[in-house]
Amino acid sequence: MKALILVAGNSRRMGDITKELHKTLLPVQGRPILDRMLRALKKANINDVIFVGGFRQDQIDTYVRDHFPELEITWVFNPIFGETNTAYSVFLTRDTVLPLKDDILLINGDVVLDSRCILATTEADGDTVLAVRFDRCSEEEVKVRLNEKQVITEIGKHIPPVEAAAGIGRGEQALKRPAPRLV
Repeated sequence: MKALILVAGNSRRMGDITKELHKTLLPVQGRPILDRMLRALKKANINDVIFVGGFRQDQIDTYVRDHFPELEITWVFNPIFGETNTAYSVFLTRDTVLPLKDDILLINGDVVLDSRCILATTEADGDTVLAVRFDRCSEEEVKVRLNEKQVITEIGKHIPPVEAAAGIGRGEQALKRPAPRLV
């Protein structure tokens, strides 16, 4: 299994907080968000990481190489990161990911998570799984919509929080959904 971490975004909404430092390197309880993520991946024995970079990619690359030299790192550059979205960044990896014929764990680089989330996702049954935290959410968060059978039917920031799958339970849960195709 390989991890695909999206870190291309330019953090416009964070203002001056990310003026000098990429948001994935911001500390949370004394450790950068990315540090927590990479430690969780190592705990799950995932040592191959593909990054999609753009904004301040050099900062992230230096941090990873200095603190995690044992990881096998591949970079894919999104030259128009300021104009595109997550789907486009994933699309750019097609020539890197498709020939691998390996399982891919897709992670947004600015998500604070721990090893329990990574382990629950990698150990879940199904061809395609998605880790979801069922809790209150805001407009800015990526949200999911479920049908009456508790199957994910929609994913995105555009879903109003009142229509999102929130408050159903607590903790991370892996949900099956049809495998997407990369065209």
